[in-house]
Amino acid sequence: MLRYDHNASRLPDEPAEPRREQAALGGLGLFTLASLARGFAPTALVLIIARLVQGAGAALMIPPVLSGIQLTFVGSVRTLAIGLYAVVLSGGVVAGQVLGGVLISANLFGSA
Repeated sequence: MLRYDHNASRLPDEPAEPRREQAALGGLGLFTLASLARGFAPTALVLIIARLVQGAGAALMIPPVLSGIQLTFVGSVRTLAIGLYAVVLSGGVVAGQVLGGVLISANLFGSA
């Protein structure tokens, strides 16, 4: 049972594995739907709101993954797993910026 003092970081700790998986998949679903909404946003306001929802979805995905790493690995292997997780997240941020710039520069639909 969720109480008022719960937040996204505590969701993975509730009963255990199923709850962690639900939180991660729920965040992924929210992120994906918000990405779709951003792609078809008719106005700047809709784009901004969809981006906020996308950020909330991303925020829901991180705690379950970190909780899974904490519960699965121990010692130096846990440190390595968290380090690799950070590298993957950082690489995704950089790749997203570069790929976004390439796609905008390519002017695929002649809208620029």
